[in-house]
Amino acid sequence: MSSSLNLQIEICKNILKASGTKNEDRLKLIETMDPDFFEKKIYGQISKELIREPILLVGNKREITRTATKALVGENEEVIKLPDTSPYGEIIVDTNKCTLCLACISLCPTNALEDNADKPELNFTENACIQCGICENTCPETAIKLNPQINLNNEALSQKTLHSEEPFECISCNRPFGVKSTINRIVSKLENNHWMYQDSKKLDLVKMCDDCRVNAQYHDENSPFKYGEKPKIRTTDDYQ
Repeated sequence: MSSSLNLQIEICKNILKASGTKNEDRLKLIETMDPDFFEKKIYGQISKELIREPILLVGNKREITRTATKALVGENEEVIKLPDTSPYGEIIVDTNKCTLCLACISLCPTNALEDNADKPELNFTENACIQCGICENTCPETAIKLNPQINLNNEALSQKTLHSEEPFECISCNRPFGVKSTINRIVSKLENNHWMYQDSKKLDLVKMCDDCRVNAQYHDENSPFKYGEKPKIRTTDDYQ
């Protein structure tokens, strides 16, 4: 039996166990090439006690799984723990480690992770998460952990904020950029500790947005981009 089929059986057993009917042992693997034998076994295992009310299974696979699980479990459980590598679950973010670099967002294949255009923020929709682990492996701060589960609460369908901070305002144009705590941390580490940043003007560059930083460097008196005065255009008259 393949490992993927083993995992599916374990997921179903966890759901059946959460239903409170003690029917998780009724789940069996039927290995046969005989369709009549298979049909007989299938209909012989059906229990009307598992489904309390008729349900309409519509939508994609994840929506059908959620609907069927809610029908089986009823009010017994709201969150069902699942085995590792299950394709359902949440992610847990250590906000003390997370710098809101948002590397995880750019690689999320289902858009379960999204940012906020107005401020540094990490948002998450649990129902869209397939627990692929890309975000966990991508995070440079190892701040993300997977937590496989099926959350039957309606909150799993909505986006929630996992981590949020105030943006840093450029000291030149006041445009918000970067993460305030990160910029302050960089400034404190460089100030009076690095030979290149003994000059306050150099340190101010860290506190500027990209556009203002380039502009300040270009107009600096020691800018390597300056070529001096533009040479006078000469014509043949100058040599006569």
